[in-house]
Amino acid sequence: MLVERVLSRPEQLFEKIDQATGIGLEIGALDNPCALRSVGKVYYADYCSTDNLRRNHQHTPTVNVQNIVDVDFITDGGPLARVVPNNLRFDYVIASHVIEHVPDIISWLCDVGDVLRQGGVLSLIIPNKEKTFDSRRSVSEEKDFYGAFIQKQTRPSPTQVFDSFRWHEREGKLVHTLDYAIDKAMQSVNDYVDCHCWVFTPQTFFHEIGMMAHTGRIPFKLDVVTLTPRDEIDMFARLIRV
Repeated sequence: MLVERVLSRPEQLFEKIDQATGIGLEIGALDNPCALRSVGKVYYADYCSTDNLRRNHQHTPTVNVQNIVDVDFITDGGPLARVVPNNLRFDYVIASHVIEHVPDIISWLCDVGDVLRQGGVLSLIIPNKEKTFDSRRSVSEEKDFYGAFIQKQTRPSPTQVFDSFRWHEREGKLVHTLDYAIDKAMQSVNDYVDCHCWVFTPQTFFHEIGMMAHTGRIPFKLDVVTLTPRDEIDMFARLIRV
């Protein structure tokens, strides 16, 4: 369903999750986890260790490095199923502002499905491109997802990097020059250049991800996508492991 959000952010995120009795995983929690160990049993996964995250973000003004969570599973950019024990499966997975960064969205969703029990919940917070610096970008479509999947992308492609930097907008103006966007895209041929690989509105996420679920390409059914409240930038999506 595509619906208006009437619940608060935490209520929406955990609407069908019992933190007190379930076992959870949060991906990319950094210094502001949504799922708290004080409430229930939760593990944290990230691409590198807590110490490395602190080093990497020591000059990031929006990150309090002392509050970065203790990472349990270090993926190093690989699949979760490789680092999560076979005898551990989660009742829920939380990912806030993560899915738009993954280079291969199909493989990522399948990977998350591999560590969720049947009936488990994947709860996502996703930026609505119309409310962010991505507002001038074209929305991501099926052909883009399958292109990344077929090529087995493990880092953002030069096209994704170029598009992200070329159309990055602030206060109605483009932030970067064309040459800068080209340089970043060229850098991404050999290096990992982080960017928003995918851009969605609530309507396009509902349609595109819902279509992938309907065809069975991902091991989920799309339960709900919320519209973005006027004074916020995010949408919520809940997928159920089938």
